[in-house]
Amino acid sequence: MKTIKQQKKYFSLLKNSVKDWRFWIKSLIGLTQISSVVIFLTVSVIFEHNWYIIPEHLSYFTTLSNLFCGIFFIYSAIFHYAEGNSKFDNSEVAKIVITYITLTVLLYNLNQLMTVNPYFFDDWKYLMSFICEHSLVPILAIIYCLFFYNHKNSATIKEFNKKWVWYMVLGLVIYLLFFSVIGLLAKIFKWKPLFGTIDGSGDASTFVYPFMDWYHGVGFFKYLPSWFECIVMLTATFIVAIGFDYFYTFIIIKVNAINQKILLGNQYKKNNVAIK
Repeated sequence: MKTIKQQKKYFSLLKNSVKDWRFWIKSLIGLTQISSVVIFLTVSVIFEHNWYIIPEHLSYFTTLSNLFCGIFFIYSAIFHYAEGNSKFDNSEVAKIVITYITLTVLLYNLNQLMTVNPYFFDDWKYLMSFICEHSLVPILAIIYCLFFYNHKNSATIKEFNKKWVWYMVLGLVIYLLFFSVIGLLAKIFKWKPLFGTIDGSGDASTFVYPFMDWYHGVGFFKYLPSWFECIVMLTATFIVAIGFDYFYTFIIIKVNAINQKILLGNQYKKNNVAIK
């Protein structure tokens, strides 16, 4: 329990935080992402009586990564005064968040491009989800973390803790392994398939994503077995994720260097004015 003194100190810091535009941007990003997921599920269940949408929607990496991103930004807004300097709000976690959300943007929009009948303009729920979870808001989150987040001052990529890269990969491994096993078990025991196929044919699948389907795969490689195609696609996912992690680290370091030069330049000007 926080003491009265600690509570007063927190509310004093929070009062100062709300004066910073970055507090409101983080709050907007976090609340928009989480609200979009909640509204989508609520409307589907209450008005369309589609209860299966809950396990389906909450199984997608795109949905889970948006919830993760939303929670991170809300937490960062609540403790805005300590941005970049806490256990759950630091440069490494921020990079994992934007790497995951980058995969979400790529996966979702690639899926839409490959679908015969893209549906996100036909239903307001999917249009909301597209804007808030798969395009505009996630891109805003990435831009904020790269250019406006309070990253620690790291001169080289080596100074970033590399074990966090493997934490990011571990998160992907756990997700893909868990839902691959669930998909296989559902296939074996003939559970009700919940997921649509990438070609928009309307056929249902027990696998969250086609590239996780060891039976049919995506169909990119006509003359290769599906299990081999799955291995290729999963390997490519890991390579892309690690690549973006290092790419974002490189950008953060460059932005930090520019900010340091600007800060030193401003201090130099102030010192010259004081001397005069």
